[in-house]
Amino acid sequence: MKKTVKTWCKDFGYTWYGPGVYSAEKYDYKIQFLKGVFALFRTAHGRCFAPRQCITGKGKAFLIFPVFSQFLGHKEISRTRFAQAVDWVLACLQGKISQFPSATALQLGEPEGASRCRLS
Repeated sequence: MKKTVKTWCKDFGYTWYGPGVYSAEKYDYKIQFLKGVFALFRTAHGRCFAPRQCITGKGKAFLIFPVFSQFLGHKEISRTRFAQAVDWVLACLQGKISQFPSATALQLGEPEGASRCRLS
């Protein structure tokens, strides 16, 4: 069965929040996994497979991820793909910052530069 990110969040017990601002950075949605553990997601221009590091005015680093549909390729996703994406997000939040695992395979058929993104 395929569902939206918002629906899977509810099924997994995560809290999904709509658009907002963190520090000076706008985001499309936020997912809170546990108390104090959350991730911010913003639409990127072009294909995007990795989070962008930002800094608050007080010098605290945080990550902004591309929205799920950009690195998974679909608005509605399976439970397995959602769980895989959440595992990657949580690993990045723990300091193991990388591209989404499927990114390399997806980029092989694209022209050079096509996989670069800019989070707006």
